[in-house]
Amino acid sequence: MFLKKLGLKMIIGFTYKTSKILPKIFCRKFRHCAVILKCDYNYLMLGPGARFIQLKKRDIMILKHHGWVFLEVFTNCNTITYKSSITCVSFAKYVLGIRAPFVWTPYQLYKKIKKRAVPA
Repeated sequence: MFLKKLGLKMIIGFTYKTSKILPKIFCRKFRHCAVILKCDYNYLMLGPGARFIQLKKRDIMILKHHGWVFLEVFTNCNTITYKSSITCVSFAKYVLGIRAPFVWTPYQLYKKIKKRAVPA
């Protein structure tokens, strides 16, 4: 399944909260990440397992209020091949085209893309 992207900007969201047990044990800082595409006035949050959620600007502001941290990342691809992944980090790395075998946690991914990101 191909998702057409309308620009070269992608937003990656990081949060401390999760309902999963393993991230609560192994992740000290950020425990979950999500890929968000901006389409005109709406946003599309992509997740592993072929799930997506449609958001509005108000929803992004609510997420920021509840502790989410957003980074805008510029990519050089015009289409995204949607792939089902096991973890949120492996899915975000796949979408961004990052080949870093030792990046396993959302905080490691945050540090990796912080250099090329713009605060959202």
